[in-house]
Amino acid sequence: LKNFLCGGFAGLVSRTAVAPLDLIKTHLITSHGVHGYHKSATDIFCEIWERDGWLGLFRGNGVNCIRVAPCKAIELCTFEVVKKMLSSQGNPFCGVAAPVAGGAAGMAGTLATYPLELIRTRISLQAWSPFLCGSALLCQWLTLGFSALYAGLTPSILGVFPYAATNYFVYDGLRSAYHRATGKRHVPTGLTLLFGAVAAAASSAVTYPLEVARRQMQLGSVALVARNSTLDVVRQIYAEEGFLALYRGLGTTWLKLVPAAGISFVCYEAARR
Repeated sequence: LKNFLCGGFAGLVSRTAVAPLDLIKTHLITSHGVHGYHKSATDIFCEIWERDGWLGLFRGNGVNCIRVAPCKAIELCTFEVVKKMLSSQGNPFCGVAAPVAGGAAGMAGTLATYPLELIRTRISLQAWSPFLCGSALLCQWLTLGFSALYAGLTPSILGVFPYAATNYFVYDGLRSAYHRATGKRHVPTGLTLLFGAVAAAASSAVTYPLEVARRQMQLGSVALVARNSTLDVVRQIYAEEGFLALYRGLGTTWLKLVPAAGISFVCYEAARR
């Protein structure tokens, strides 16, 4: 229960703190496919500010918080349970307990809260009130059927397992290296923030093309996306826009992940104590 509550709190605080960067990242990923031209992060920031004011920078954050709190709580609880099972003496997966548990945790959180993530993506790109548009959009997706709420789930699942596995593997590796070097049991808060940021940056770089494909599939901004697989979408983006298009918005993502991942892991370590 402690991990569950702490995970939910960590998700709320970290996601709200970086909501403007997450919104800009979503626009960076989708602006070219939708409008046919590139926009910089500065252009998008100024456009949102002029159109909607500072509240516009937090469009979709309410839905995101509703999603992130249970997602992070489920993720941390799953990680602890699976890691404990795999770390038992004699288990053949003992040596890879952290990455396997991390991947399983990421998948569990994603499956449980994915419809809210899809709705949040749509709301974040609306030009009007996020509250009115969000209500109408939710009704629209509900009328289209259950499967419509899971559009783009495949690239999410394909991306979340290696992302979460890499994230926890790097983080646990850095913590273990610190313990071996210093002999201290607890990692200082500053280093916990740093380790979490490094782990998140590494894992996001590995899986970012799948994130781009997922956003495009959610928005239907790639032609004939309904008949394309995840790899087809990645290939199409690469063929039409080049290799760098698969990493559009990665810099903004890293800026967002530094505080978000750090805060999450600080709360996680506090719960473990």
